[in-house]
Amino acid sequence: MLKNWEKQTHELTDEEKLKIVPILVSGFKKCVGKTFAYTNYKIKMSLYNNHGIKTSEPRIRKMIQYIRTHDLVDCIVASGKGYYISQDRQEIESYIESLQKRCNSIEETLDSVKRQFRRRFIDNNDPQTLF
Repeated sequence: MLKNWEKQTHELTDEEKLKIVPILVSGFKKCVGKTFAYTNYKIKMSLYNNHGIKTSEPRIRKMIQYIRTHDLVDCIVASGKGYYISQDRQEIESYIESLQKRCNSIEETLDSVKRQFRRRFIDNNDPQTLF
């Protein structure tokens, strides 16, 4: 759960795990290939229109993360077109590389903020103001 984003990032509820995730798993099995990609918004609207389920796009991302990390559906990739199952080895390798680059970028940012924090609050007893 992310601080200040608790409403969006809390762990899945029992209802989400037992009711919504199975619907998403079933739906993803029909989303093979980019042609059948579903955007987050389209998933949200489909859940509401077809099942009467109201949820938010951040919660859908959280449920998709759960589906991926629990191996409920293999090789869900995301693109500008939405989420879909890829069966193309090269496409999956490219997606893995993209995820790794994003992780590296986040790690680099984290290291920079830690360094700046130490410089401002630990190494320097007289913190400077920004202006």
